Amino acid sequence: MKIFESDTSSAQRPASRFRVLRRKGNHRAGFTLIEILIAISILAVGILGISMLQTSSLSGETLTRDMDSAINLASDALDRIQANAENINDYVSGNFSGGFTVSDTSSPPSGATASVDHDALQAELRDMHLTNAILTVTFQVDTPITGADTATAIVSWDYKGSPKQCQIKTIIY
Repeated sequence: MKIFESDTSSAQRPASRFRVLRRKGNHRAGFTLIEILIAISILAVGILGISMLQTSSLSGETLTRDMDSAINLASDALDRIQANAENINDYVSGNFSGGFTVSDTSSPPSGATASVDHDALQAELRDMHLTNAILTVTFQVDTPITGADTATAIVSWDYKGSPKQCQIKTIIY
């Protein structure tokens, strides 16, 4: 009885399933478990990157919208004061160094038009839904020339724990 035959040709050996898969021209294409895990990992990192980009984009859009609203509020305040320039003392009650402030809890000034403007600006401020928002309008009398005043409108608010601010200047004749 022969236990080992060294002279056996490949035609005489029984073809096992694994040897058939290795034969040239008879490959079966497929993925191994490691290849699938690597592909899933790469896909997960890509999806995570896209979601972070989307989150950042939404945060930037929110800040841009808030800044746009603040600029519009400051511009509206200066336009209202410019339209009522002959009664500018009504906005500051004769005290130009105090300025004109509008917040969620501020009281309107004594002048009729200034009081209406304060209430309208206060309503706009509330509609913007900015945290702790304050509109402050300050005046520099006779600057840059005599007979002209410089008005500066500043809108300040909190955005995600940090203070933000927009500022606009105009000259009132």
